[in-house]
Amino acid sequence: MTGIDPGSALVMRTAPNYGATPVARWGNGQWLEVNCWTTGDPDADGNGYGYWMRVDNGIGDGYVNDWYLDTGGPGTWKSQIPQC
Repeated sequence: MTGIDPGSALVMRTAPNYGATPVARWGNGQWLEVNCWTTGDPDADGNGYGYWMRVDNGIGDGYVNDWYLDTGGPGTWKSQIPQC
């Protein structure tokens, strides 16, 4: 599980891109269960970060850009979280 960075709101989508249908939204301090990672659209802040996590919100699952999560980045999680 991981937390959402302070100052961020997060929208879960049906696919790892910003054109995909939004299915849930989280605020700061909420926890998400990360199932696996993949690549998709770069983050919305223009940093070019294209890693997305498939997460479960207890009702269903979808994708969020890892840039907005407190995961430590791919150097930390690639050995612990499987690729989708």
